[in-house]
Amino acid sequence: YNEKTMNASLRKQMHPLWILFTSRWGGAEQIAVSDMVDLARAGMKVSLLCLEASPLHAAALRYPEIDVHTVQLAVKNFDLSFIRELRSMILNIGANILHIKNQNLLWSIVPALFGHREVSVVASRHASVNSRIDKWIQAPLYSRLDYLIVLSETVRSSVHARMPIPDKKIKVINLGLDFSRFDPTKVDGRAMRASWGADKDTIVVGSVGRLDPEIGQDTFIKAAAGLMKFKDRKMKFVIVGEDPLVASDEYLEEL
Repeated sequence: YNEKTMNASLRKQMHPLWILFTSRWGGAEQIAVSDMVDLARAGMKVSLLCLEASPLHAAALRYPEIDVHTVQLAVKNFDLSFIRELRSMILNIGANILHIKNQNLLWSIVPALFGHREVSVVASRHASVNSRIDKWIQAPLYSRLDYLIVLSETVRSSVHARMPIPDKKIKVINLGLDFSRFDPTKVDGRAMRASWGADKDTIVVGSVGRLDPEIGQDTFIKAAAGLMKFKDRKMKFVIVGEDPLVASDEYLEEL
């Protein structure tokens, strides 16, 4: 096999299923959707199981290449009804790689995959582990993981010290960033300030982040209103954020 033939073969054989039960639309969720879209557009069948009407659900629906499935409520540990439904869904859609972020889902995934070692389980973790996990209770669950993907050596060290996962199963994949997007030499700052109506004597205060109550643009606006009382200084306030995608219309109207 040459590399091109091998890649084509892998695309046909691999069918990842992301299982993400969250109502957040943060960095982890955005990365997950981006990864799903990239794999789908590369010719791989990709599926997602998420909370119905969540921001993640709405974002995924924008991409017809993602096979989307939903549940109405977050699942409790060892829910027998959900375990049966999950097992049936995995087998029916033919998923052979499960990708999770919340390791508590192993309470459902491990029994759902009983007798199906051909299905791989991969978890990802973006933050360090702050407390030690009871190895005696959870070691059998974590032994089912094929790999745990972390973002840095710091996270890897904390996982190795506090979680019952062999070091050989912990893989570091650094978050890819295009720093050229943030190159100040590529932006005319004066022109940008002018577009905001700010001259060289104007103090510009900014808030940068996704447009979401969790980020707190409403607090930023309240603080700006308080600072506007100081008439002796020229000030401009700028909010920069991405399209919130879903469930944020009310928040935008409030802002």
